[in-house]
Amino acid sequence: MKKVLVLFLILLFSVSTIFAQVNLKNGLIACYPFNANANDESGNNNNGTINGATLTTDRFGKANRAYNFNGSS
Repeated sequence: MKKVLVLFLILLFSVSTIFAQVNLKNGLIACYPFNANANDESGNNNNGTINGATLTTDRFGKANRAYNFNGSS
C-alpha cells in the first residue's frame, strides 16, 4: 500500500509540472541575447547601442557571443 501511495504521489507531482509551462514572450519588452550586436530579439525593435564593451568568447567557447565590460561608466 505504501509503494502504491508513493508511486501515486510521484505521478501526481510530475504530471502537474508538465502543465506549469509559461509563455516567456508574453509581455516581453526586450530581449538581448548578446549575439554580436545589441539588437532586440523580442520583435519590439528596442535595439540598443554598445558603448564601452567588447565582444569576447562565451562560457561555451563560442566567439563573439558575450560582452566584456570594463567596469567604468
